[in-house]
Amino acid sequence: MALVEFQIYFPIADSVVLEFWDSRTKLVHIPMDIDSDGYWEKSINLDDGLYHYCFFINNSFRVNDPQTFPAYVLENGKPISSLVIENSEVRKLNYDSANIEVEYIDMYAGTSRLPRLNREFSNSDGEIGINIDFIKVKGIHLVSFVWVNPMLEIAYVSDCIVSGNPSGKGQAVQASGWITTDPNNQLIPGKWHLVVLVNGNEICCLPFYIRSYFYRLQQGRVIAL
Repeated sequence: MALVEFQIYFPIADSVVLEFWDSRTKLVHIPMDIDSDGYWEKSINLDDGLYHYCFFINNSFRVNDPQTFPAYVLENGKPISSLVIENSEVRKLNYDSANIEVEYIDMYAGTSRLPRLNREFSNSDGEIGINIDFIKVKGIHLVSFVWVNPMLEIAYVSDCIVSGNPSGKGQAVQASGWITTDPNNQLIPGKWHLVVLVNGNEICCLPFYIRSYFYRLQQGRVIAL
């Protein structure tokens, strides 16, 4: 959680309302207060996550946060002012959520980085990872990997940021995520799912299997548990 201070300079406005939302909540409207210098301000405690926001001026038009514009401004696009909160750190972003495409996805085991095309792994692999190549990347995007175990429980979540130039041209941009086994996070055998989200929106759900490392003898044969 972090205390986020929203501010916009608009001395001639009669009212400014902060609008913000994420992938799980509805649009929220919060009136802002103006100081003697013409700055409208509001401070809010927000949990870790990805949020989008804008300023609603005089109940008639919306303005994005000027602080997010210097990095990436699209000539004919409509960037969204956004922020990522993680471990009390606040990062402001600016992107058009439509400006990103998936070119290639592979999953691998251990440190070999060799793709497992059948998506079958062993809990002795120690680590299972994913690489995604994105193309036509404009602006900055948050990629999240949600690992769901056979009990349909979220075992682990990781995030990374990918960015490209304003034109969207150039080489593919890669996002990577992985899950490792440890005493507090056992990779239990069964059918898993890996949900991939971009800017809080699901783009794919990849099923994969983890086989057991342990074996036993049954009628003279070695059987995987």
